Amino acid sequence: MELKRSFTGKYRADDVDEFISEIKRDYEETLREQRDRITELRDENKELQRIIERYKMNENYIIGAITKAEETAESILKEAKIKAKIIMENAEKEEQSIRRSLEAHCQRLNKLKRASEAVFRAVEKAAEEHDEEQDMEIRGSSKLFSLLARARANEQ
Repeated sequence: MELKRSFTGKYRADDVDEFISEIKRDYEETLREQRDRITELRDENKELQRIIERYKMNENYIIGAITKAEETAESILKEAKIKAKIIMENAEKEEQSIRRSLEAHCQRLNKLKRASEAVFRAVEKAAEEHDEEQDMEIRGSSKLFSLLARARANEQ
């Protein structure tokens, strides 16, 4: 709105009153809009605060879960190391036992080998002696047959 001056050079009171009323309406409208905007911003702020609180709660929960997972992982790792150590110790004991058993079996096999070699030599010697006795018997029998044959020939 434009204020016009009267003939006397002064502003007309009605125009001034209307201008002030218009400014007042604009100011009240702007004030109402600002109050509404402030109310919206406060509501939005409250909602964001609730969201932030949820995130903080989730953050605490996640941190707790991660901490628990780390503790569990450490516990599992520690337990696995203990089990691995026990398994290795048992394996080493079993290896030593197997080595002792193997050594004992090797010694027994060596004894059996020596015994079988001795038996083989005894059998071989007995066979040689037997062969010599048979040869002697055969020679003796041949001489006996020769003598008998001569004796019969002489008798005739």
